[in-house]
Amino acid sequence: MIITLKDLYKLREKFKNKTIVFAGGVFDLLHIAHIRTFKKLHSYGDIVVIGIVSDKRVKERKGKNRPILSQIERREIIDAIKYVDYVVQMPDPNKLAPIPTMSVLTKLKPDIFVSIDERWNKYKNSITNLGVQLKIVKRIHPTSTSVIIERVIKKYKA
Repeated sequence: MIITLKDLYKLREKFKNKTIVFAGGVFDLLHIAHIRTFKKLHSYGDIVVIGIVSDKRVKERKGKNRPILSQIERREIIDAIKYVDYVVQMPDPNKLAPIPTMSVLTKLKPDIFVSIDERWNKYKNSITNLGVQLKIVKRIHPTSTSVIIERVIKKYKA
């Protein structure tokens, strides 16, 4: 189910006796690593919430040619996956909330925040102070959207 940032408070209240797992990402071109990750997230808890990075943020981080699919398309695709219970659009960064994921964590207060990015370790104290466990995991599969894009370009140039 696609929800709004405002719904995150209600979600935490609705599932106060369940373990909520949160992870965020771009999920630009869906691939096997994404599916395996979503499946693994469900093994950590009862409810899986996925945050979708905004188009603006993706362009800032990955360049002007990304994302391939809009945030609206990515939200709908991720919502259709059986291992995902809720999908939320993460906000664009701003002066008051420069790290969109922290905005989501503050509102949702999931039991577990899962990421493949070790840079989150520098925010571990802030995350823990919210009552959230930070779980850094290794990539399940070496595939990424960037690798797929490079592969497609290489094949079509040949």
